[in-house]
Amino acid sequence: MNQTRLVDPSSASGSFPKTHWSAILAAGQEEGTAAETALAELCRGYWYPIYAFARRKGHQPADAQDLTQVFFIHLLEARLVRRADPHKGRFRSFLLGCFTRFLASEADRAQARKWGAGTWMPPIDVPQAEYRLPRRNPRPARKNCSIGIGRWQSLTPPWPGWKPR
Repeated sequence: MNQTRLVDPSSASGSFPKTHWSAILAAGQEEGTAAETALAELCRGYWYPIYAFARRKGHQPADAQDLTQVFFIHLLEARLVRRADPHKGRFRSFLLGCFTRFLASEADRAQARKWGAGTWMPPIDVPQAEYRLPRRNPRPARKNCSIGIGRWQSLTPPWPGWKPR
């Protein structure tokens, strides 16, 4: 069986391959073996440029690999290829725009996980907690010595010969 490649192989530099719009339109079809074959071919041709883009953005190799794989899963599940339009520009620009937005949303999710999003926190009733705290007699504020002399004079001096100033 003679198979033609829908996507030209990409170069080692991480540049995007030349893709024929007929392949993209075939990949955006509802269902069928032709659509699945075209999608598989697009993923095969574009995984390395997407991975290289993630690495150039500063992601470590393992993270870039995970992001690339999850992006292609998202691309397939959301059927993003259907939104590609040859009148709006190149497919690589469309794909990079999708991947850039995907990276931003993944960064937001990671930040949310860092701050505890998705974890259950018990409700805290601060007024009730303050009410339950034992009451302590507040320590009187220190007063100027000239005001408190009468009160201190009535106390027993701490040692013989002591006088307030």
